[in-house]
Amino acid sequence: MRVSFLDGAEAGAALVHLSRDCNTMEWAVAWARPTSEVLTAAFRHEEKFSRLVIGTHFHQTDPKVLRRFEKHGFARMRLPTGDTFHPKVYLFQTDENMTAIVGSHNLTPKAFHGNAEMSVRLDAPASHPEMRRLKDFVLREWKQAKRIKMHIAAYELQHQAKSLLAKALEEFDESISEPFAKS
Repeated sequence: MRVSFLDGAEAGAALVHLSRDCNTMEWAVAWARPTSEVLTAAFRHEEKFSRLVIGTHFHQTDPKVLRRFEKHGFARMRLPTGDTFHPKVYLFQTDENMTAIVGSHNLTPKAFHGNAEMSVRLDAPASHPEMRRLKDFVLREWKQAKRIKMHIAAYELQHQAKSLLAKALEEFDESISEPFAKS
């Protein structure tokens, strides 16, 4: 097995390249937002997907992404209930070989340009036990996920309401810290 580390830009470039050159793809990602070059590559090569699982916890996933994939049987969403769905697993198979990108990169523009992110690239035969484990993980999560078209309307309404609250959480008021710093 060959292992290499990828920062944001390297991971984005690898995912775009692998999407183009693979035979099949299976992804399980916590969050997705439009305008990522990786998402554009996914749309361009969507016929290669065997499975795609997109999480919606904390309403971080943009409903536009879900809408784009809702007509496809390979795409499912994890509802924002229960324990947090938080993986970032991208699998690509070409003939007898598999490449996995596993790490902190969500399917968002900031994950590949801006955030401090790191992933590991694994290249090995598809029959390698650890590659099989990753593939089994995506399959298990896909089976637990729900068909997008059955839940997208409710998610869109909740996403809109929660987005207003999320903006307030992104602000940090340092003046609140001042009284505590003096003690």
